[in-house]
Amino acid sequence: MPNIRIVLVIFLGIVSSLVSAQQKSDKGYSPSITTPSITGVSAPRIMIDEKHRNGHTRKGKFLGFSRLLEANGYTLESGKKSFNPSLLNEVDVLVVANAKRSSKRSVSAFNETEIGVLTEWVKAGGSLLLIADHSPYPAFASNLASAFGFKLINGIAYGSKKQKGRYRFEAVKGSLDASSFLYIDPTLGEKATFMTFTGSAFVPPSGATNVLKFGADSWVALVQDGDFKAVKTAEKYPINGLSQGALLKFGDGKVALFGEAAAFTAQKNGKRKMGLHAPGAEGNEAFVLALMRWLTSKNRNSLG
Repeated sequence: MPNIRIVLVIFLGIVSSLVSAQQKSDKGYSPSITTPSITGVSAPRIMIDEKHRNGHTRKGKFLGFSRLLEANGYTLESGKKSFNPSLLNEVDVLVVANAKRSSKRSVSAFNETEIGVLTEWVKAGGSLLLIADHSPYPAFASNLASAFGFKLINGIAYGSKKQKGRYRFEAVKGSLDASSFLYIDPTLGEKATFMTFTGSAFVPPSGATNVLKFGADSWVALVQDGDFKAVKTAEKYPINGLSQGALLKFGDGKVALFGEAAAFTAQKNGKRKMGLHAPGAEGNEAFVLALMRWLTSKNRNSLG
């Protein structure tokens, strides 16, 4: 039987080389949608934040996400300004993915005024998709997330060693709660799956639906600055039962918070695909579209 420490070191070395290498948007990705489900001039407007030094932007690493939504009939635009009422009142869903500061210090990417404006907008009926990937991104988004009751963990999350830095959430195994989406996409059900690529973990607030629930084989390394080489010696804690994706009603609005960004888009690490078109991630497109239907639905009274 191989030494457990040796196996762990080998595993972490593989993950470090896969993730720390340059990840780029895969411009060759094409959504599998043939007929958009949204038609007409009243298509929901989705704004992707680009004001806060975001790691994922509309034409950058979120190009695959943008293509998928546009193929389904959504109207997309880039957010170039600080959050303010006039800006937010023009959109149905605000997407904030991997906002950061100019340094890796644990300082919020958003000022208190912006956080106040955004929480009031959601409370009045707006919808927010907030994504904070592996460290240091949770540190930059922590203040905003806590305004809605979420507690982010600034580290790097891992699942089974067999998955080599990827974690497949499955409804049939109870790690993916598809019931939240049933009223807008009954085809998901027990067949729903969603694959993520490391990322982070968090504690959802009371009343939230834990859509992506980590299992007993998962843990987080408290690496502050996203240094995968430091995972071997970092403090590690089990995250069984914690979340990598959760939904929350907040006043008359909705919040969807996720701890991983690549799963929503299409990226390449050399020849290795990550995201919507990766092997094993065949359910990701359906999951993302179901999530956007939930966020844009006018049914504000229930999660499912």
